[in-house]
Amino acid sequence: MNKKKKLVKILLIFALAVFVCGCSKSTDEKVETQKEQKADFSEKEKSKEADTETKEDSIEESIVSEENIDAYQNSSSENDTDLGLKNMKVDYAQGELSEEQKQIIEYFSRDYMFVNSGEALQRYNNIFDHALIRCYVNVIKVISYEGNDYELLVSIMENSNETDDQLLNESRYMIIKGATQESRFIQGDFLLIEGRYNGVVQETVDGISLTVPEIAVHGGYVLQEDDGWYFYPSRFSMLEVKNIAKSVFGEDITISEPDPNVDPVDSEMPYYVCTLDNQSNAKFSRYYFNEREGSITDAEHGYQIEFAADFQHFFLVMYDYSLETLTLEYYDNNLNKIWKREFEATTSASYDFTKNNVYLCANNELYILNIENGEDTYDSSYVGNKLDIRKFNDGILLVSAEKSDAFLYTDLSGQIVWKVDAKEKISLISTIQEVDGKLIIQVVNNENMEYNEFEGELTGSNEYYYVIDRQDGTLIHEGTVDSVEFHQYS
Repeated sequence: MNKKKKLVKILLIFALAVFVCGCSKSTDEKVETQKEQKADFSEKEKSKEADTETKEDSIEESIVSEENIDAYQNSSSENDTDLGLKNMKVDYAQGELSEEQKQIIEYFSRDYMFVNSGEALQRYNNIFDHALIRCYVNVIKVISYEGNDYELLVSIMENSNETDDQLLNESRYMIIKGATQESRFIQGDFLLIEGRYNGVVQETVDGISLTVPEIAVHGGYVLQEDDGWYFYPSRFSMLEVKNIAKSVFGEDITISEPDPNVDPVDSEMPYYVCTLDNQSNAKFSRYYFNEREGSITDAEHGYQIEFAADFQHFFLVMYDYSLETLTLEYYDNNLNKIWKREFEATTSASYDFTKNNVYLCANNELYILNIENGEDTYDSSYVGNKLDIRKFNDGILLVSAEKSDAFLYTDLSGQIVWKVDAKEKISLISTIQEVDGKLIIQVVNNENMEYNEFEGELTGSNEYYYVIDRQDGTLIHEGTVDSVEFHQYS
């Protein structure tokens, strides 16, 4: 029982971290789950319904359209119809991505919505259909493996202290499809998966017809086990981090574990250390690469590195909190500085990038900067303090903390197109996704949030989902996902 309480706590903390900031921050809490499954399935008899295949084809077409590709190819600084880098996904871009570029996009992706209920996926289709989601699952059956491509029958974990009977409840079942690289998933594995929800499909397994959610998996990670305890998995290996680091700094680098005599050891946010062979530039000496969520931070000063949308350049983001200034520098992959801009009265900023422009909210102003020289493409405009900014093909989304005009959409020059209010103030943004012409925005109000460690419960935190038509600002859905139906951790 104590071990199960531990598991409740670890997954509760993880769920909070995902809902609150899109990051996972629970690792050295040990967890135990049921390791043996009592399922006894016969040999597979699988048949797909023709309408399901048609549905999958239409989903794929909706992700990358010819219109989006044309917009990318014909864009310019003044008519920037590019999709911002923050909105690019491994299955949603304006052109073909290399494996290296996909890895970089996945490293920095923060938009997966944490879900722990198959019922919620089916009930709240306006929110979840075709959206990016993250969840814990238990592998019930390996349906097929062809090369590295797999199809698995899994059970979604609604709570952490699951029993065999709960895991084998057909209402929990889902189909997941993806590809493994180094080692295969097997029956009984406990996984953290991230991917795109394809909706409900019909699947026949062992002669039994199932109507279940299906997820196209982008990344699957086996929970690490030690003597019956499970640990939150690393999303990126040292080799993968090294490849990403080479994209920034080139070949002359060394990747290592943190040195406890020099580096802070954070078990909840583990990282690798990248040391440049050439130490002549103090700005490019040693950097921390988080192994779970995408962040690249200077070890000495806390500077941040962000990739440019062409994957051939990068930005160095530097705050001076004593002077309240932001310095933005733009570099090529040979560490040559191309331009520099400074912004006063700024201690925080939000930004997005295309191959043409930088979109930056700083000191209550919206700046649109030409990527080639850092000069203003358009004059800056007052927009107030913003928590996030996203660049879409036809405009810019700005999200603020205040209830009034919380969601503001402008045209390509920064002129307001529509505004939508929020039900409560916004403390943090968990996800912003564009799905089938809709904006899916999950936010958190945690002004009164408290965590009772003894009871293992969260109180005072509210998650709200907003579904907004991107073209005209029509509010399609607003509200919470019911706690009973959603089976939140308790």
